[in-house]
Amino acid sequence: MKPYLFRVRATPRRHHPQADELAGAYVHVWVLDTDFETARERVAPFLADSHWRIEEWLNEFRITEAQIATLNPSEAANFQRALDAGISADFHSWKTS
Repeated sequence: MKPYLFRVRATPRRHHPQADELAGAYVHVWVLDTDFETARERVAPFLADSHWRIEEWLNEFRITEAQIATLNPSEAANFQRALDAGISADFHSWKTS
């Protein structure tokens, strides 16, 4: 399995528990998969399960071992959750004005 990191801008769907409070989020999604296309295809359904809709794909990365070794603590924790579950997301949200 190879690690991939996708950064997207997303908005909460109507059924999200904080839909009235949150305007959006930048989401870092780690996926462990055999190839890039399969990994990318897993992101939208994973976020939809948490009631988020992708508005924009910002970045897509194939991550190397050297890059993993230099992750900040928050990103390293997100990566570790992906190692355990195959996919993980960290939401950097902002509130409605």
